[in-house]
Order: sequence, then C-alpha cells, then structure tokens
Amino acid sequence: MQFTRKTGLLGLALGAIAAILWPLAARADSAASWTEIAFPIAVDEVVVAPTDPVVAYASTDAGVYRSADGGRTWLPTGALGQPPRGEQVVGIVVDPRSANTVYASTTQYGVYKSEDGGRTWIQLRGRGGVAPFSFSRIVVSVADPNVLFGAGDQRARVHGLFRSTDGGRSWTKVGPDFFPATEIAIAPNDPNTLYVSLNSQAGLPYFDFVKTTDGGDTWTSLARSGSASAGLPRNPVVYGIWIDPALPEAVFIATDLGVYISTDAGASWKRAASGLPESAITSSIAPDPA
Repeated sequence: MQFTRKTGLLGLALGAIAAILWPLAARADSAASWTEIAFPIAVDEVVVAPTDPVVAYASTDAGVYRSADGGRTWLPTGALGQPPRGEQVVGIVVDPRSANTVYASTTQYGVYKSEDGGRTWIQLRGRGGVAPFSFSRIVVSVADPNVLFGAGDQRARVHGLFRSTDGGRSWTKVGPDFFPATEIAIAPNDPNTLYVSLNSQAGLPYFDFVKTTDGGDTWTSLARSGSASAGLPRNPVVYGIWIDPALPEAVFIATDLGVYISTDAGASWKRAASGLPESAITSSIAPDPA
C-alpha cells in the first residue's frame, strides 16, 4: 500500500459486510482515538495521494471509488474496461508523482492503470511472468515510480511476490518459490527496504513477517523461534502495513484483531487502538494527511 504523512492522521477501512472508514489520530508513542465515518460499500483498501492529501482512492467489491475532499464523500470512478463495473478490486496504489495516476488490481482481469484520476482505465498486458497480473496488493516506489511490487494470495491469480521495473509492463518473481505474501510496504525513504506479511491462511503454520533491504533478493524473518513476532497474536490475518516516513523504524499493521505498532522495525509489537470495537475487522490502514 501507498501512504503519505504530514500530521500523523491515519485512516482505516473496516470491512466485512458493510465498510466503515475510521480516521485515526496517532503517533508512534501515543494512544489512538477513532471516529466513525459512513461509507456506502465494503472497502478492501484505502490509499491517499502523496502529492494531494485531499485525494483518496478506495478499492471495493464494485470497482474503484475516489474522494476529492479528504474522505468526506466518495464517488465511483469509470469502469475498468473489460470487466463490468462490479469487478472486485483488491489492490490499489497511487503514483507518488501524480494524484491522477492510479494502479488497480482485480481478481480476474489483471492490473489496470488510470492517468486521469480514474475516469478512464487501460489494462496492463505485460510481457514475461504471468499475464494478466492479478495481485491482491500493489506498491510503488517513491524514489522510482517505475518500480512496483505486487503480492498475490488466495484471492489473486498468482501467488508470491513480483517486481516490475518498467511501470507494470513486465514482472519478475522475487523471493522463495513458496512465498505466500499477503501484504507489502516499501520504506518511503529507502526503495530497497520492504516489509511483507506471510499469513497462516496462505499455508504457513504461523504468522510471519519478513523484511528485505536489497529489493527482494534476500529476506530476513522477523518471527521468533517459529512463532509470531513478540507482542503479536500467533495467527493474525494482516490486511495492511504502513511505515512512518519520519520515523522509519515505526511500522503499523492492520489485522483482524486490531491495529499493532512496532517502534523497532518489527522486532516487537504492541496494540495501538483505542475506540475500535473489539470485533472490528481491520481491512486496510492509510494515513489522512489533512
């Protein structure tokens, strides 16, 4: 997921059947408070445009929605082309150079790109790798927007982690053959540093959280002795990761059991949510820089 931060405000999309947006005012060393904002449809992911913090996009079961007023109101974008408007969009990311350039990944028809704020979309028909490239999550490098990473899980048509260096036209698999990546985040200040969650739902007997500092060539597990990282439940389902650009060792993750924060680059974790329902399913985490 792609994030931007100016004031420390975060937003979560909580979704199972009906989605709710919750803005979160949080710092790495402070408690979080939450306020409910209604949303018309179940949301899978929310992203904020780095160059224009009032512009946000949401991936939903019925396509992409866009907000131009900081999340107060939302409208559907144009249809993605080949699939009907109801095609499920599970991954979305905004180009760090332009609030109008957006990538969206669907469950059946691959990755789409818009350069006009979602009014029109083109399908990326890549060469090499697997095409169409249906990923459950996509991230783009702030330092080089031609570099993208895509993660495929049980909802996507590919499994594992893939890297593109040509704006999504072709993809190369990175990481081990068995690499059930579900969520990914690129460090804003270091495009070679990524955090990836590997969930038990994807085949592991326990949750794992891995990190690379060389763009995906080698990986280090942050799990402890075959169990979850310190401070996390044994088998959380991770739906979103955010790295604080002002404090790179501060990492937030959104899970089905709440929001957790690490201030030591994933070595240990604590729960960082006040005001969220205990039963809430946190399906996405994103900052609101307004």
